[in-house]
Amino acid sequence: MNRASCVALLMLLSSLSGCLGGDEQNGDDIQPSEEIVSSDGPVIRGCLNASATNHDSSATQDDGSCIFDTDGDGILDSDEVSGCTGPSANNYNSAATEDDGSCDYDAD
Repeated sequence: MNRASCVALLMLLSSLSGCLGGDEQNGDDIQPSEEIVSSDGPVIRGCLNASATNHDSSATQDDGSCIFDTDGDGILDSDEVSGCTGPSANNYNSAATEDDGSCDYDAD
């Protein structure tokens, strides 16, 4: 199929989408996980940032879903719990995953 035929087909399908309704609230009937075909090939949404923990090498369009572990401790930044991580400190917090420098120790 040549480029002109693809464009014509896309225009036809686009004009029909408003008549057909859809399952989603916006009526486009396109699910977020579906591929959309453009004149340049399939558009695959995903995380394009190679340093993200959920990088998708097959993605062709960034969807804003990238998540990171910037300090490399194996805990996603959004899941970090700040607190004292020193077990011998007076205010040790066993739930803390990120030491915030607040540890308080008895003077010897």
